[in-house]
Amino acid sequence: MPTTQDELDRKQLLYSFLIPVMNMYSQILCGLMREQVLRLVAIFSFGLLRAIYFL
Repeated sequence: MPTTQDELDRKQLLYSFLIPVMNMYSQILCGLMREQVLRLVAIFSFGLLRAIYFL
């Protein structure tokens, strides 16, 4: 049966492996969301300009 120190060491090792992976995953998600936001802004801007030209 592992001791408290053994469990702590094991958890710290696991977290040291997981944190960089989670950071990369969050950066990928933010990058994907950034593309969607930029696309939405571009569509809105295009529609706004067309409405201004129409008026």
